[in-house]
Amino acid sequence: RSRARVASVIRALVDLVSDPDVDPADLTTADVAARAQLPIGSLYEYFEDMRAVVDATVDQMLQRHDELLMSCAASLPGTPQALVDVVFDSYARLYREEPGFLALRNSTLFHPTHRRWLNERVGAFVHLVARSGTELGSFAERADSVRRLELLFALGDTVVQESLRQGDEGAQEIADEGRAILKLAVDRLAA
Repeated sequence: RSRARVASVIRALVDLVSDPDVDPADLTTADVAARAQLPIGSLYEYFEDMRAVVDATVDQMLQRHDELLMSCAASLPGTPQALVDVVFDSYARLYREEPGFLALRNSTLFHPTHRRWLNERVGAFVHLVARSGTELGSFAERADSVRRLELLFALGDTVVQESLRQGDEGAQEIADEGRAILKLAVDRLAA
């Protein structure tokens, strides 16, 4: 029962942040409790304050993000170009399935601590990709490979976000252009 209440509070925050008519900076625990259809006292049984609600929500979303990265890591493709497709498609799927993740991530509620959490997870994945790619002979062994992959990863994430913001109009064109640019850039890392 307590898990269900915590989940309903997290879902309520995600729904509120995803609502274009809501300013995340103005959200309160009362707003979240109302959206979760819980008395405010029940929310405070599980969360100390709004920051705790946001932290729990970000933590859950980063767990989903970790699952995505681990599924990518479990089946790393043999070529850098295929890696671009796998990561690009995986992020697009994540943002489509969890639009609240992108909304929360781009809101004022996403604190520097949350950005560090996300960057640590992405950094660990990029190191894994660089090591695996070098071992497989897909990437040239270079001192700056990790940094280059981090930049490509950030660029790819930005392109995916922008293509989703465009809605139906222009989304595919942006996605296709982004993939092409990333594939050209990743070629420079290839062995």
